[in-house]
Amino acid sequence: YRDDGLKVVGVSVRERDWSGVAPFVERMGDDMTYSVAYDGEQGVMANDWLLAADRTGIPSAFIVHDQLVAWIGHPMEMGEPLKQIIAGTYDHAGAREKAIRDRRLRAQHEVTIRSIHDKISVGEFEAAIVQLDELIAVDGEVFVEFAETKLNLLTHQVGDLDRTYAYVR
Repeated sequence: YRDDGLKVVGVSVRERDWSGVAPFVERMGDDMTYSVAYDGEQGVMANDWLLAADRTGIPSAFIVHDQLVAWIGHPMEMGEPLKQIIAGTYDHAGAREKAIRDRRLRAQHEVTIRSIHDKISVGEFEAAIVQLDELIAVDGEVFVEFAETKLNLLTHQVGDLDRTYAYVR
């Protein structure tokens, strides 16, 4: 969408100076087709964007349109919203309402989310998988990242390839 005025900027929120970002940019060479920045000492992106948007994971993407944040999510999920924003068909009000609903739903399940992380940290992988299944069943779209967590547990911690393959199917 470059011809439509799209500008992409990648911001490293973990690096506090350019020396931590430069090797990555150099390694990417001509494959780096967007601008890259680092968050700096103040952590503006981490604090005023990620935390303010209740985003705890990276990568996270923000689509800014007409000086407003129009969409927030994982970069792999931004194709359709970006297409609609460029075309002028994006439902800003509907997207805002959905984001509010999703955030409320996540808040309602915060205890379960913490419990899952606690179980994983102490090696209680099967118990975590049970809770992951329950959480994903509530709303697979809102809790989509937990499907990846379950897949990683099955593959790397539990090592049960039959269950992994069945889950992927």
